[in-house]
Amino acid sequence: MESVKPPDAVSWTENVDCEWRMFKQRFMLYLQAVGLDSKPDAQKIALLLTVAGPQAVEVYNTFVYTDGEDKDKFDTVVQKFDEHCSPKKNETLERIQLKDDAQPVIHAPSRVPAPLRDKLKQELDRMTSLGVIKKVEEPTEWVNSMGFWQMKLHEDSTKYCTFNTPFGRYSFQRMPFGITSAPEVFHRTMEHILEGIEGVRVYIDDIVLWGSTLEQHNERLIKVLQRIQHYGLKLNRAKCQFGVKEIAFLGDKLSGAGVKPDRSKVKAILEMPQPKDKKGVLRVLGMINFIGKFIPNLSSKQCT
Repeated sequence: MESVKPPDAVSWTENVDCEWRMFKQRFMLYLQAVGLDSKPDAQKIALLLTVAGPQAVEVYNTFVYTDGEDKDKFDTVVQKFDEHCSPKKNETLERIQLKDDAQPVIHAPSRVPAPLRDKLKQELDRMTSLGVIKKVEEPTEWVNSMGFWQMKLHEDSTKYCTFNTPFGRYSFQRMPFGITSAPEVFHRTMEHILEGIEGVRVYIDDIVLWGSTLEQHNERLIKVLQRIQHYGLKLNRAKCQFGVKEIAFLGDKLSGAGVKPDRSKVKAILEMPQPKDKKGVLRVLGMINFIGKFIPNLSSKQCT
């Protein structure tokens, strides 16, 4: 049994759903064959990530868990890979609508310095493994030179998001950055996803929730996390804040005492140099209007 070899790493550039299912079956058989199926979960997770390949670690690092302890459970980690690699029933597909007079454009691949080619290929492979892009082999009318990745594009729209590289053509499977309507579409979709949950507000990819008590706050937080998981979205743990007394949101400071202007914005206004031309005056007025809701009767005040 010592000569039994582990399965080959997952090929994240091919049919990921099929590749993962085949790998999982071989890996489970491998664990049984070498007597590791009864080992601690932490050991099996480490072996899974090692055998599946370095890009599996990239995927693993994107997983979000309802319970922090779930990340140490082998069955839960395998389920997360299942959800990532297989089509999600609740995913929102976005179709790109072109103008009637839109004309196809084909750009040549950008020239990439030789020292950066390996890094570019690694990044393309990483994005492919995450399901953000896929290799394109068939001819397409729309090809760009080298976002909102949470939103999966409708199959009809992926052809408009094809781009050229020195390693061939790829198409975005998820909403890329740079599309004019992307912020509006993403914001509308997020509002739809979180609709009906009290004490929650969303602006594009920023979500804020509040509660009068810790219990109410936690109940709403659980509902939001469950809704996020239900739609197959992922959160950036490093940018999340939980249970804080004060938070900055859209340039304001929100707390139990109410809404106040952000001190940094007030400080910036006080330290602005005296305007010397029309452009300078407009810049000052723009900053003042930004916090104008906190200034009583602003419209009736005059500069002296």
